[in-house]
Amino acid sequence: GSLRHAWLSASGVRLVVEPPSVRLEEGKPGDDRDATFLLYNLSARPVRILGVKTNCGCVSTDKLPTTVPPRGIKELRVTLHLEKSPTGVVEQTLVYHTDEPTTPSFAVEISGRVSEP
Repeated sequence: GSLRHAWLSASGVRLVVEPPSVRLEEGKPGDDRDATFLLYNLSARPVRILGVKTNCGCVSTDKLPTTVPPRGIKELRVTLHLEKSPTGVVEQTLVYHTDEPTTPSFAVEISGRVSEP
């Protein structure tokens, strides 16, 4: 891993998500936009991602629950569906829930612009 991850692990951090936010390509109503986040498990035990909470039905994620292996990486894919989005900026926060006591949840953010059809 990286020097930053080694420092975070020594500081007691067990999960790191990179990047914590993603700006998506501009789209039109009806388009889908995908984002990918990497979740690093800095601990020596597996961590389960139990579920995710979103603030709208316009977001879908990979199948959950899933497991991040010890000292491993898991790719988390998110799709923003622009079918009913008004024009302008769309911002969504997703909160993932885990079985890791030191990080029972973590958030990622996606944003993008919806243009005229």
